[in-house]
Amino acid sequence: MKSKKLICEICSVLSAIVLAALLFTGAASLSPEDAVGMTITRAVGSISIIFLIAAFDYRILAPIPRGFLHSLASVLPCIAVAVNNLHIIVLVTGRASITADASQIILFFIECFFVGLFEEAAFRGVVQMALLERIGTNKHGVLVAVIISSAIFGVSHLANIVSGACVGESILQAGYSFLTGGMFSFVLIRTRSIWFCALLHGIYNFCGNLVPELGEASGPLWTPAQIVLTASVAIIVGIYVVAYFVKTSESEVKKMIS
Repeated sequence: MKSKKLICEICSVLSAIVLAALLFTGAASLSPEDAVGMTITRAVGSISIIFLIAAFDYRILAPIPRGFLHSLASVLPCIAVAVNNLHIIVLVTGRASITADASQIILFFIECFFVGLFEEAAFRGVVQMALLERIGTNKHGVLVAVIISSAIFGVSHLANIVSGACVGESILQAGYSFLTGGMFSFVLIRTRSIWFCALLHGIYNFCGNLVPELGEASGPLWTPAQIVLTASVAIIVGIYVVAYFVKTSESEVKKMIS
């Protein structure tokens, strides 16, 4: 066990060194304007964090854990939230369309997936799991761990201000990132798969940015109907997730911690 932990720690450090070298040479990037460079950064960064998760022996790295298909049904409402992020109404009514070709769409999905993998590995895979291990896996511990990790996740998006993003938009993004962070926490606890959590996060980002990045619209994307639909789905799923956390089974959470 100790040798496995040491190997994972060494691999994590080596991956971080590789990332630093890629950033130094310009092969990777921290600039939002360089999509390929940022994707490389997140991909290699994710590898480093995943080795760290393995070193901690958190049981969330199996692609399809035991009981996954059974737990998948319980996260269907969260999948609905991700898909609903696709400005469905303006697309269905023809007021928006996707203008990019298939290759651009695939590359964009890959970019979104690695955003999801990096953020889920860091905030749910390390921060939340470490909090659960430290605070405890009873109902109180789970709630505190989810709230703190989601708050850190939300606040991290304020860093976009440094990149020149609008202050108001960044604060709004931090707010809904806190809420989606709670949802992804629920998904991780139910599925015990950081990979599925990352995939869902990637789908959420992909759907939300597909039209703005790779399409065009003849009017505002956020029509009153779209706002009502999104708010309704968010409220229903929010109540569903909170209800779960109120009655969380400690034995279920303990399965993720060695």
